[in-house]
Amino acid sequence: YAILSHRWCQDGQELCFDDLANISDPTVQGKQGFQKLVGFSRVVQSYYGCRYLWVDSICIDETDRNASIPLMFGWYRHAYACVIYLANSSTISEDTWSTRGWTLQEFLAASRIKCFASDWRPVACNFEGDIVSKLKFDACRGYPEYFPSKLTYWESPTNHRIGGVRWQSYTSGADEAFWMFIAMGSRQTLKPEDMVYSLISALDLDIPLEYGEGFDSAFCRLQVAILTQTHYRHILSWMG
Repeated sequence: YAILSHRWCQDGQELCFDDLANISDPTVQGKQGFQKLVGFSRVVQSYYGCRYLWVDSICIDETDRNASIPLMFGWYRHAYACVIYLANSSTISEDTWSTRGWTLQEFLAASRIKCFASDWRPVACNFEGDIVSKLKFDACRGYPEYFPSKLTYWESPTNHRIGGVRWQSYTSGADEAFWMFIAMGSRQTLKPEDMVYSLISALDLDIPLEYGEGFDSAFCRLQVAILTQTHYRHILSWMG
């Protein structure tokens, strides 16, 4: 299967799980999300020939979100290909995709990536420059007392290691929590809690989603889960 990494359409224009039962309805087909799905299916057939497609907005039932979110990293990791859809720009570093919270774990999980502009033209991406510059791992240099050996922004072009995280072969786990906090610091989500929830799967954790609790409460619960699993106390020094 091929998987899509994208920023969701606003104002009800994204397809949802319930729309699948009415996919031939003109109202459903009139949504921007439907046109995105059509474009996605065409490029996947053209480039990869995958039989199945996976799109988060369609394949995740909102009533089952608590069970789905911890599994997302695995879905992106095991996909044959990840298609990045740039809705606003033909340059990945200038597109809103690179500023969204949820797309961070999608990028880190994907093993094969291809980028497309809004008209589904393929976009050449300089992953070392365009994407990695958005991860902001070099901000870790502000914490030399904790990470004296991880202060180099680029360790080796062949190893693709940024601030201590090997981004091309990232493995989900709570040990990378501090670095993920810093990377998330330059990103945004529509709901404050999603700044935390979007890290759950990438950190290989499973905590209940409680929308309405606010960022501080969600982040506190995340820290407790990390400390319980790893005893990695350095996360308490994060000042983001």
